[in-house]
Amino acid sequence: MNLGKIQQGKDNLIDNVKSSLNDAESLLHEAASTTGEKAVELRDRAIASLKRTREALYDAQDAVLERGRKAARATDDYV
Repeated sequence: MNLGKIQQGKDNLIDNVKSSLNDAESLLHEAASTTGEKAVELRDRAIASLKRTREALYDAQDAVLERGRKAARATDDYV
């Protein structure tokens, strides 16, 4: 994978995480000033947004670890 694609993937991940966190923050602020069923719905949506963000970060972590393992194997094979 070339460096441009890696940087693009990194930038996309960062943008997605920022967007998701901003959405969750907005929903929680709105929920704080709302009561009843609407507040519950807003909190649930915020929690879902945070879970998606966590999953995206775990996926990125797994991809980075796998690339590291491949690089280590390639180095071992070379030596």
